Amino acid sequence: MKNSRSQTGTFERVAECLYRYSTTGTYFALLKVGGRQTRVNLQTRDLATAKRKRDAEKAKLLKTDTDKLNFTLGECVKTYLESKSPLAAKTRLRYTRVLKAMVRFKPTADAVLGDYRMSKVTADLVRCFHKKLGSSISVRTSKEYLAVIKSFFRDACADKVIGEDPSAGLADKRKPESSIKVIPKLEQVQQLIAAIRNERLSDTRHEAADFLTFLAGAGLGNAEAANLLVSHVDLKEGQIRIKRVKTNVEFVVPIYPAIRDLLVRRIKGKAPEDKVFAVKDIKKSLARACKKLGFPNFTHRSFRKFFITRALDSGSDPRVVAALQGHADPRLVLKVYSEVSSEHLKKEAAKVAFDLGS
Repeated sequence: MKNSRSQTGTFERVAECLYRYSTTGTYFALLKVGGRQTRVNLQTRDLATAKRKRDAEKAKLLKTDTDKLNFTLGECVKTYLESKSPLAAKTRLRYTRVLKAMVRFKPTADAVLGDYRMSKVTADLVRCFHKKLGSSISVRTSKEYLAVIKSFFRDACADKVIGEDPSAGLADKRKPESSIKVIPKLEQVQQLIAAIRNERLSDTRHEAADFLTFLAGAGLGNAEAANLLVSHVDLKEGQIRIKRVKTNVEFVVPIYPAIRDLLVRRIKGKAPEDKVFAVKDIKKSLARACKKLGFPNFTHRSFRKFFITRALDSGSDPRVVAALQGHADPRLVLKVYSEVSSEHLKKEAAKVAFDLGS
């Protein structure tokens, strides 16, 4: 880099790849990697600090594909979202919402983050965006959004668009407010199925009742139940082979006694490519039944929790329960879905019996 004169000052070479701007005293690094030259403002007037920053910037550049140096955040977000198209609709919507908000984020009044080159997106910029994003949402949602941001920048590092992850040190240390999530009891599930089936003004009451029976008896999620095909059901082998919509992982679920007669009836006379259930969800029917019976507002997931909790309460191995849910890690099942039922608490508490005397 030759000393270049301007109306305000000159760049003076002070060390290898290191220059000082005479007017402000600020140091700049001039780095050449892969035949491309890049000037970086090190934003310091201290020589020792400048040398450390120069070395750090060079290390980042060496990890970067020089053909991708000019990629903007907006361009990378578009490519990243296209790669996520196989995800479930709800998950894909979350990724799109978060990353497009990041593209539109304004660090200054006259600039949007989407126009920044990826190499110019700093940890401070990402932190400011996440802080603004998380200001009006729950802690749990904020953590979910943060996971999306981190996933995006990890992929950018893996693709050598950037040499350093600006989200690496970002964390939301707040704890979500704990809430007691009521698990349906067996009697409540039975009453809900009956209430839905006897709903005279509903044209889909039998479909909805069968759908709820399957959710509670198979432990599958709403998406898996809605997409269940006749070809997935093997009555001879006594199993259902299906893919988790969220992860696209195939797994096998036994045909439990509670749902066998239901499945025999549902698939009779249907073609292999036909869906087992004619409804996609039962939100309205379930809400009406809960209100009528004076029950909490149970959701589709409530019945998955019901199934998993009863399985664990009965002594089933958490690893087996996890596998039957399409999860590789049993800790996820224990953490997210299962809670100890009140009946099981009483049963286990009764075992803690000893005499302290009078």
